[in-house]
Amino acid sequence: MPGIENMWAGPVTETGTTKQHPLGTQRLVNHATYGLGTWIYIQVSAASAALAKGSSVAQDAASADPFVTELTPANADPTRVRGVADHVIAAASYGWIIKEGRCELLSNGTTTADNAQIPSSTAGQWVNTGGVTAASNAWAYETESPGGAGNLAGGYISC
Repeated sequence: MPGIENMWAGPVTETGTTKQHPLGTQRLVNHATYGLGTWIYIQVSAASAALAKGSSVAQDAASADPFVTELTPANADPTRVRGVADHVIAAASYGWIIKEGRCELLSNGTTTADNAQIPSSTAGQWVNTGGVTAASNAWAYETESPGGAGNLAGGYISC
């Protein structure tokens, strides 16, 4: 299992079709916008849609490797979520996603501030859980209201 690289100052926007780091490598990053957070290096499956900023990222259901990912399918089991994309990562490419820390979440249009979030019925987007419960398996928390479907809102992710 790859380790954590402490206080990384390099780019977390690095993407490409060639693997540059071991899958699952984690970096503790002091991001200019979000502050301190943990980022993780993943591969997006060739069968997945590209990841957009704020989209939910899950382990690819067809892969045994927890760091081969896909755009979270509609109504996916929240325990498959690996993090949130902060920038576009194409299918069949590698890149960094936010595993824990402040981020922006892509709303399905019904999300509101101060609510726990889970994958929605729209692939890659988030929806309110109606409250934090043990059964909800909530992984994200929205701190702002986005104002519409496909909009971004400030939040926090912890996977």
